[in-house]
Amino acid sequence: SPSPSPSPSPSPGEDWLEACKKNGKRCIELPKAQFEFNEPIEVGWKGASKDSFKVAITKEDKLPEKRKVRLFLHTPVKSSRGIQFDGDAAEGGKKDFPLAPGTYDAHLANKGKSKSGGLTFTITGGA
Repeated sequence: SPSPSPSPSPSPGEDWLEACKKNGKRCIELPKAQFEFNEPIEVGWKGASKDSFKVAITKEDKLPEKRKVRLFLHTPVKSSRGIQFDGDAAEGGKKDFPLAPGTYDAHLANKGKSKSGGLTFTITGGA
């Protein structure tokens, strides 16, 4: 029989990385800190209170201002773990999918400001 794994794997949803400000109400979430080049980037969020909120991806340490946003999607609901960046036509920003290998931040953004704080992730591999 197969030997047991050293630790039970967490059930889906428990191992997501979260960026929460002090009140914890507005978060951006990612399932992992590293994605392969051209891999869809799944994003979750909590606390999008207005239609103007969006999930925005920028280079590391950049604010989600219009000209710095590589990719964005509007948040149709207040909280979700259901959207991903995969080159879909609905994506806005510079439409840089697939992102070049490097380090990026995901934000829950509204009107050019990060409401969640940046959550850093990396893209590996590439050509």
